[in-house]
Amino acid sequence: MADPFSAAKAGAKIPGTGTGPIPFDQDRLHLAMDNAHLDAVLVTSKVNVRYLTGGYNCIFFETMNELGIGQYGPTILYRKTHPEHTLFLGSYFDKEQLPNDPIWIPNADISSWVHYSTIPLIVDWIKKEKLENATIGLEYPFLAADIYIALQSELPNVKWVDAVVPLEYVRAIKRPDELAILRSASDKVVEAMLYGFRETKPGMSSRDIEELVAHEERRLGLTFDYCLVGIGKDANRTPRDNIKFETGMIMDFDSGGNINGYIGDVCRMGSSGEPEPLQKQLLEEINHVQMAARAPMKPGARGGEIIDAAKKAIAECEHGSWMGFITHGMGLVSHEAPRLVTKPIPYPDEWAERPLEVGMVVSIETTTAKPETGYIKLEDTVVVTETGWEGFGDGGRGWNPIGS
Repeated sequence: MADPFSAAKAGAKIPGTGTGPIPFDQDRLHLAMDNAHLDAVLVTSKVNVRYLTGGYNCIFFETMNELGIGQYGPTILYRKTHPEHTLFLGSYFDKEQLPNDPIWIPNADISSWVHYSTIPLIVDWIKKEKLENATIGLEYPFLAADIYIALQSELPNVKWVDAVVPLEYVRAIKRPDELAILRSASDKVVEAMLYGFRETKPGMSSRDIEELVAHEERRLGLTFDYCLVGIGKDANRTPRDNIKFETGMIMDFDSGGNINGYIGDVCRMGSSGEPEPLQKQLLEEINHVQMAARAPMKPGARGGEIIDAAKKAIAECEHGSWMGFITHGMGLVSHEAPRLVTKPIPYPDEWAERPLEVGMVVSIETTTAKPETGYIKLEDTVVVTETGWEGFGDGGRGWNPIGS
């Protein structure tokens, strides 16, 4: 009887591998590796595996990662001087999917069930490539501790370096196909939120309303990620059963849905009847900040000019002291490069001093949350273009009618 695992074992040709062109900017990856003095990278995050394969994502682990006492451990080993030696390590669950979703990587081993089974395969590849004394990049936040401990033990002369930032540098510039997906995801998230406003009825809980948006996002072809729902003057936007919408209230939706992993992340406001004068004024002031932050966006502009413009606009607003502002990159991760601020999320802001480039995508968001007004916010997705900027999902940026 044939061994059902034979096609998955090391050395066997795996159907669906070695097909098609390299889908990412190889020169940009090599530049990032040179700047970090990396001879090779060991890629273990699902996000970067997806990116470097051109979109491959094992459907069995779409919404989970754990299996038994381990986890799914997709891995790519890439050497700058010999990209033809690139190796993909997957799971037996990839066996049937790869022929349908082929990848460019010419070498693969899908004999592992869980992440720790890849340890000897990783060590073997590094030794075959004669990299026992090399500098190899790891994704420390996305690497299982047992793999790291084993690598240190088996390869004591390798210099391990965190490669999260170099890999993020590559993803910071979106290809035209990536931009098309992000545009579609943003448009559809807005469409789903407008549907949610229209279909909300008095007496519905914020959890009921969240499900309206979630159902519509799925109907539109998105993978639903989340929807925060602010009702009335309650600033707690966690969907729950004990907060109900009633006629005359305002609402905000802050929702994310993705297409092939690329996230549309937008916030819009709704009102049942006429908003209170202060609520109207706050949204106008927030819009002033949002548009001011877009104004300096163009190729070559310093990333921090977005922050400078927003701060100036906030200072011009009567209620600027109430406002919170943040901007962050968007793509396969909801906060990725270009990273421009250190607060409220404490990550490096080195992109604030770098020039913006065509294809960079950022989320711009301005918020107020006061007991007298409730949660009022806009969040927009904006891309740097050859001539300046373009907003994705720019519909519904005013007060959207609820229940009509």
